[in-house]
Amino acid sequence: CPACGGVVSSSRREAHESAWCPARVGQDENDEEEVKPSSKAGLGGPRALFSSLCEAEVVATFGSLRCLRFSMVQQDMFGAADTGGALWYADRVMAEYLAGGGLDAATSSGVLAEVPGARPDELDRDDAAGGCTAEQGRRTRGLALALGCGGVPLSGFVAAALGWKVVLTDLGIVLDQTRQNVRRNLDAVRSARAALGIDRDEVEDDIEVRELPFGDEQALDAALSRWHAPSEEAGPLVLLCSDCIWKPELHTILVKTFVSALQRGASGGGGGFTGACALVSFQKRSPTNEALFMKCLKEAEVLRFERVDIAEVLQLVQWPSQVGADTLRGCDLVNEFQLFRLTLAPAGAPAPVGAAAGAVAH
Repeated sequence: CPACGGVVSSSRREAHESAWCPARVGQDENDEEEVKPSSKAGLGGPRALFSSLCEAEVVATFGSLRCLRFSMVQQDMFGAADTGGALWYADRVMAEYLAGGGLDAATSSGVLAEVPGARPDELDRDDAAGGCTAEQGRRTRGLALALGCGGVPLSGFVAAALGWKVVLTDLGIVLDQTRQNVRRNLDAVRSARAALGIDRDEVEDDIEVRELPFGDEQALDAALSRWHAPSEEAGPLVLLCSDCIWKPELHTILVKTFVSALQRGASGGGGGFTGACALVSFQKRSPTNEALFMKCLKEAEVLRFERVDIAEVLQLVQWPSQVGADTLRGCDLVNEFQLFRLTLAPAGAPAPVGAAAGAVAH
């Protein structure tokens, strides 16, 4: 695209230029209504042969925990839910990281170079539990707050299967699909918990769906209020956010939401949480856009961030059939997919949201 520098397939050029190009921000302000193209073809059919994003139903399995299997409905990305209706690859990567022990690694203070999941050369073993053991079920548990989870919240489902309480959040127009997929996968979460020896059957009570626009402090309070009681310990708070940086005009309020949530979850922050961090993943598409997002992170002086080494995780991701072996061999996946862990900088933890820009402790 000559306007934003992003790489767009020729079939999406008209849609990109008319509705999705970030360089259009601030243009056409006098238009009464933004009109986005819709697809008469719908999901499935020939389009689904080329991209899993166009399948009416998508199934996700995991190399780290083979007893996990989720089946979810998708919506056309040109429909009412926009890009929120599909399962994007960055959330597959995030979900695999969580399945392999990423929640434990993220909530520890150690180096995040490895997660204790299965290795690629271990995947042919014949476990009665399908690779799931009670030992894997004895892990840290707390609250996972999924920001911009979309209608296909795979990483949130993995956290729930591992015994975590989960709040799935996005814009209201997406959440009907989110709730549909929650209902569709309650049994899958329940079965995974049983295989992992997690003695907690209240799956419906552990998964909540809420509207939470980025930057909405009241909605954030409401999303956390159920587990933010000072009288009881809720465990750590982990924010999950996959592929939500493609709109540069949302970077500032997204980072503000990270900071606000982390401050609420900080140990001693007035609630029952024992600490907090955020996991942010994205697939690289636009160097300009990604540089702007990293700039926003660096300007939030209360934050520190570190890149997570996911080289082994990427070998375990169960890519959809449309992603062929030749495609994978030709991709630098370690560079293509980024995963960052965000925490409050020790000296900046008491600082208010929106503090003056400064250096970040990496």
